[in-house]
Amino acid sequence: MGGIRKKELVTIGDLHTYLSNSDAQEADFLYKARIVGVLQQNGWAYVSCTGCSKKLDKYGTSCVSPMSMSKSFV
Repeated sequence: MGGIRKKELVTIGDLHTYLSNSDAQEADFLYKARIVGVLQQNGWAYVSCTGCSKKLDKYGTSCVSPMSMSKSFV
């Protein structure tokens, strides 16, 4: 496994700039983050499925993808 392996403090903007200026076709970053605020200027938000990006449906204390629900009822 090649590449640069160093630990340093950077912003998401720094990562974007690096990727924009890089000739590399792919880059992986491991990061630790702390959410300091949620901006809701658009007035809505929802939790989505990482597989299909559809809004998750809430059933009791669980969230379920609508795509998995449609497959289970076929």
